[in-house]
Amino acid sequence: MNCDISSAILSMVRSDPKATSAEKKIIEDICTGKTANHIRKKLILRKEVLDILGVSPPTLRKYIQNGFLTEIKLSSRKSRFDYEQVVLFAEQGISTCSTLTEKE
Repeated sequence: MNCDISSAILSMVRSDPKATSAEKKIIEDICTGKTANHIRKKLILRKEVLDILGVSPPTLRKYIQNGFLTEIKLSSRKSRFDYEQVVLFAEQGISTCSTLTEKE
């Protein structure tokens, strides 16, 4: 965030009598970059998901259809996946996905 903009936002929030101390703290953290890593998710491409999981495109589609992974649609042709969700799913392994094999 631009330094001038951050300073302006902080001075407005600090002088606002309606803003609670918790709200002021949150805005201050955002303006100073303390929470930047928690606000934005790392999004990855479908190909990267396939590489991380070591599966084929049809298998990935089944994971999405069965709710094991969430596809984030950016447009009708573009989609991304939450990196943390994919890694967590990869670490848990297919054994936790018994419902997938039951539906096939």
